[in-house]
Amino acid sequence: PPPPQPLVLISSYRLTRSKSPHWVIVTDCDEEFVYLHDPDVDHSQHRQPMDCQHLPVSHGEFEKMCSFGRGKLRAAVILYRRSL
Repeated sequence: PPPPQPLVLISSYRLTRSKSPHWVIVTDCDEEFVYLHDPDVDHSQHRQPMDCQHLPVSHGEFEKMCSFGRGKLRAAVILYRRSL
């Protein structure tokens, strides 16, 4: 079966300068980066869907993106493919 997919709530501010929560899929991770798939294609910035796949984000930036408020709250849902 395919590996589980983390769906993580982030602040869009570091990507789009919009101060709104936003869900992204973590597609991979290595020593330098966390890779995200962002389904929100910003057509006003002339972006295409391929521009929003496997976005490399440094671990430090990812930590900042995925915590909210003074309490540094975080939210994630792990998606599993159901076996038949």
